[in-house]
Amino acid sequence: LPDALEELDVTLSGCVCISEAGLKTFLGGLPSVTSLSLDVTGCVGFTNAVIPSGAAMWAVADRVSLGLARCWVDDDAMGVLADHLSRTLQSVHVDVSETFVSDAGVKAFLAGLPACLEVLSLRSLDTSVTPNIAAALGDCSD
Repeated sequence: LPDALEELDVTLSGCVCISEAGLKTFLGGLPSVTSLSLDVTGCVGFTNAVIPSGAAMWAVADRVSLGLARCWVDDDAMGVLADHLSRTLQSVHVDVSETFVSDAGVKAFLAGLPACLEVLSLRSLDTSVTPNIAAALGDCSD
């Protein structure tokens, strides 16, 4: 891929034949871009262990969209993801519906987001807006 690439949109939705190791290698080889859209919905190989493999990408992108629905990720993945996101992140969309992410994971993710964030879109069909999440969202507006 060109070194000057600024925007990357990758869809691997339903990739049941790609292993965790394959996804780690794939993510680790992608260039750093300012706008990243990665849809791995239903990829059974996308687990918590894969998140750090994209650290170089997450750390520089100003706009991130991650489709993680039906992947094998849980609360730990959300905290790790937030820790690796760019401190200049402006927009983030994450879909964790039908995963093992609970309100604790959503809260950890929200707590790790940078103060300069302008757009937040979080989809989780399995997590309702509990008092913990409402409090975390309130903390984001301060």
